[in-house]
Amino acid sequence: MNQQPAPHIRLPGYNALESVYESKNSTIFRGERLRDNVPVLIKVLKARRPAARDVARLRREFDIAHALQGSGIVRYYTVEPYENGLALILEDFRARSLADLLRVESLRLQRFLDLAVLCAEGLGQIH
Repeated sequence: MNQQPAPHIRLPGYNALESVYESKNSTIFRGERLRDNVPVLIKVLKARRPAARDVARLRREFDIAHALQGSGIVRYYTVEPYENGLALILEDFRARSLADLLRVESLRLQRFLDLAVLCAEGLGQIH
């Protein structure tokens, strides 16, 4: 199984601009939907020939997340065929990860508590 990270992707109808996150199994790209220039995130599996269980896991992620609604929850727009797997198309609202935030600033107690409340509210909406 080839696990080489994809420096870029070609997905009809979308323009992938940059890689913004990479895990062991997937890469997330920042891009735009060409028909209306809406900013999106594009999540794809890294393997050229992903295992059926990995494709099924990505499909299940989409099915669950697409049904969720609420403020603070990333919207999953659609799923597209991509090479031998799938590409998830998500809302891009230009958020920063908590890890990125902590790299550039230390959180004062009040800021930490504000973020903790937002996280708890989001988890409450999901469950």
